[in-house]
Amino acid sequence: MSGKTWDVVIIDEASQALEAQSWIPLMNAKKLILAGDHLQLPPTVKSAVKGKISPLETTLFDRMIAMYGHTNMRMLTVQYRMNTEINEFPSKTLYGGKLTAAPSVAERRLRDLPGVEETENTSQAVVFVDTQGGEYPESTPEGDESPLLGDSKRNEGEAEIVTEMVKDLIASGVTPDTIAVITPYNAQVFNFSSTSNGRSL
Repeated sequence: MSGKTWDVVIIDEASQALEAQSWIPLMNAKKLILAGDHLQLPPTVKSAVKGKISPLETTLFDRMIAMYGHTNMRMLTVQYRMNTEINEFPSKTLYGGKLTAAPSVAERRLRDLPGVEETENTSQAVVFVDTQGGEYPESTPEGDESPLLGDSKRNEGEAEIVTEMVKDLIASGVTPDTIAVITPYNAQVFNFSSTSNGRSL
């Protein structure tokens, strides 16, 4: 609002906001609060020069840390999303062991949900499946798929493992709408979608 002066401006997810975007609401602000986590995802910036870091990727959040260090920073040390076993890695690796899980989620497992049976997959907070070796070869798209997916990778063996694990979770009572399957490879998504033809597991 033109001519309006704000006592406090709060920018949420400030570590993902371009600096130029952050300055806009600050023109008439007396105090600024930046809320975010500079150790997580930065802003998405597509550079015209491949492999080059754009100066736009430096956020106002980053600049404030460079100028003032941690003197004006307050860390929220309790998270309410993940089990202690999942929390352990980011806490030790990124946050100096200071991040803790709230009691409401610290020991939570899938088996604790109503109607969910206790199985190997529902009783563990974290399950790792080792697919290194020749049994699970990666491939790149060919033919009509290639122009759309470029050099993206796919692994049919890994997709089959994930499919079986999802089926096991559903059979154990976990509802399908609470299960997320995430892959960083577009070709893996395309391959799974085309082979399943949109059918529900």
